[in-house]
Amino acid sequence: MTNELSFFPSPFKDEDLRSVIKRYHKRSCNKHEIESRRELLNTAANTILPRNIDFLLQRLPYNFKKEDLIFKHTLFPILFPFVNHGKKATLLEDISVIKDAKHSSSLYLNKFVSKELRYCPECKKIDIKKNGEYYARRIHQLERFNFCNIHHINLEDEVGNTIFSVQHDDILLLKPILIEVENILNNERILTMGNELSYRYLAAFFEKSYITRAGKPITYNFIEDMWNNYSAVLSRLGIDPHFLSMHNRIWKMIRLEHKTPHPLLHIIMMKFLKKSIDNFLTDKPTPILSEVPFGTGPWACRNHFCEFYKKPIIERVVLRLLFLSALYADLFI
Repeated sequence: MTNELSFFPSPFKDEDLRSVIKRYHKRSCNKHEIESRRELLNTAANTILPRNIDFLLQRLPYNFKKEDLIFKHTLFPILFPFVNHGKKATLLEDISVIKDAKHSSSLYLNKFVSKELRYCPECKKIDIKKNGEYYARRIHQLERFNFCNIHHINLEDEVGNTIFSVQHDDILLLKPILIEVENILNNERILTMGNELSYRYLAAFFEKSYITRAGKPITYNFIEDMWNNYSAVLSRLGIDPHFLSMHNRIWKMIRLEHKTPHPLLHIIMMKFLKKSIDNFLTDKPTPILSEVPFGTGPWACRNHFCEFYKKPIIERVVLRLLFLSALYADLFI
């Protein structure tokens, strides 16, 4: 039986779990932070996403839901929606326990999330005044987004050094994307969508004519149109047309089959298709397949004796299920 911890800091809203561990360390009698990580997670690894979180949950002095710790206090939500069902299970297991030396969950986020915690100077002042201490927010940990989305100032590292000097134009360009990242971090719906997300992509592609009625994708048109609308943002994030067209990337991404998901590219794709993440997740998808076996109307009259023979004048169809055969019969009106 694992011994219960005598204390553990309650996480603040949007606090990165790595920040919670740092606050625990400051209250502990441990000389080095590596000792505190061993106490909490039974591992010295300092990774973007936690490992062996089940060990921590067994030791907490109060009840805390595993899902809350993972989805409300790590950057895992920007990865989780964009992998298939099998990969979701593998990544969650990788966070829950230690099975081998390889930490696949964090590897997926290495390019997108800072390995060292970052802070907004103004947020720190507000935190200290309100709570007596400051903490690191998840939204401040994204690489290439080196500014606070609220105060529009440069982020700092643990000792107060400016991470990167950000210009006003950079903030204007990147803030809309950062807002959408925050929406995903706090959107429970996208975490439970599963394959519905892929269907919404396919429906949006069909609506915009990036998929033919025969089901053939026209990704080169999509890439060209998205680049024409978002080239400045994409370039700032290190994405060019060649990257977009490599290895059938776009088609694999919308089917949640790409081996290395790109959360920021997913966000830009959804914004381009539906103007916002919220629209993408809530708008009723355009039907891809017709429920009528003969396609969508209007239909041509097939009566040789009718004056409208072969003319598309039929606008309604009634489907009847033939009970004994489990087949549909169509009555065109």
